[in-house]
Amino acid sequence: MVEPTQQRRAAALRRNLARRKAAARAGDAPATLFMVAEHFTQGPAPVWERLQAKGELLPQGLRCVSSWLEPSGQRRFQLMEAENADLFATWTAQWDDLVSFEITPVLIWEAFWAAR
Repeated sequence: MVEPTQQRRAAALRRNLARRKAAARAGDAPATLFMVAEHFTQGPAPVWERLQAKGELLPQGLRCVSSWLEPSGQRRFQLMEAENADLFATWTAQWDDLVSFEITPVLIWEAFWAAR
């Protein structure tokens, strides 16, 4: 059974993607999306401790749309929005002692084809 929190997050993600699809059809350009793969180099416990103590440490203009962990807890995948890709340098510098990052710009399906 899906928990209410998971249902709310899934609904919020659907709304966000619907907004992006509508923007792509209209030719608008919302903030850029990025898929972020994080590998917890010292395991998940130190990352969790810092999250509990300090939060995500995201600079203004960088936002997590949705986040998933693989079952082992060793990696997290986040769909993120950024007003400026340079914001990732500020964010990752605060975590690079515990996390290695792979950051890839991505497009929703409609935006990709609208640009063709």
